[in-house]
Amino acid sequence: MQKSQRKAVAAIEHMLQETELEKVSSCHGFGKLTFLRLDLSSLASVSEFVKDFNALDIPLNILVLNPGIMKSPGADFVGQNMTYSEAHIGVNHIAHSHLTHLLLDQLKASAPSRVVTVSSMAEMGAYEDGFRFDEWKIDNGIMPESYEDGKAYGQSKLANLMFTSELAKRMNGTGVTAYSCHPGIIKSDLGRYMDTQIEKSLLGQFFELAMFSAKDGALTQLHLATAPVEELENGKFYHPIGRVVNPSYSKARNDELQQILWDETEMAIKFRNEYRN
Repeated sequence: MQKSQRKAVAAIEHMLQETELEKVSSCHGFGKLTFLRLDLSSLASVSEFVKDFNALDIPLNILVLNPGIMKSPGADFVGQNMTYSEAHIGVNHIAHSHLTHLLLDQLKASAPSRVVTVSSMAEMGAYEDGFRFDEWKIDNGIMPESYEDGKAYGQSKLANLMFTSELAKRMNGTGVTAYSCHPGIIKSDLGRYMDTQIEKSLLGQFFELAMFSAKDGALTQLHLATAPVEELENGKFYHPIGRVVNPSYSKARNDELQQILWDETEMAIKFRNEYRN
C-alpha cells in the first residue's frame, strides 16, 4: 500500500507539472487532484474509499473503472482479502461492481453523469458457457484442476462489459449512462507474466507491433468520458478510438444472462461482506 501511495503521489505531482493545473486551479477554483486509498482486492477497502469520497462532498460526474490484473502467478490466483475468491473475477469484476453500487446514489445526484468500464477484447476468451459461478468462491483456497488463468481473465472481462450493459438499462431515465471499451493492446506491465510464454513467438512479435503507448491506450476511455452524450450509444461496447462493436462472445447481449450476472454478483458481494463481519 505504501508503495502504491508513493506512486500515486508521484503521478499527481507529474500531472500537476505537465498540465500546470495548480495555476489554473488557483485562478478559477477548480482542478484539484486528491489521493484516496483504495485496495480493490478488499471489499472493506472499497467501502472505506466510498466513505472517504463522500466526505469530500463533491459531485461525481465521471466514474472510470479500470480493472486490470491478468494471469497473476501462483497464490495470487486466490485473493485472500476477497475471501478466497478467484482473483481475476474478484478484483476485475466483483470489487468494481461493489464500488459502482456504493456510488450510484452519488452518480444519480450528480447527473448527468456516466460510468466508463475498461473491458477488453479478451472477452472472446471467456469460458464457452461464459461464467463459472460455482468457481467464483474457492474452497480452502484451492483452485479446481480445470482452472485456466487465461479463461478466468476472459471471464472477468466479459463480466465487465455485460455488467456495464445491464447497468445502462437499470439507470435508464436517471441521467446516468454507461459504456465499456477495449482500449487496445497497450504496452504496459499488465502482461508481464505472459512474457516467458510468448516473447519468442510470432504472436509476441505481432503484439509488439500492434501495441499502443500507455498515453494512446487511454484515448478510448477519455473519449467515452468526455464526448457529448448524444454522440455515444448507451450501454454499448467500444473499440479504439470511438467505434461501437458487437462483443465477440455470442451471448454478451443476452438479457437473461446479464440479469443472472447482476444477481450472482450481488450474492457474491453479500457473502463476502457477511464473512468479513
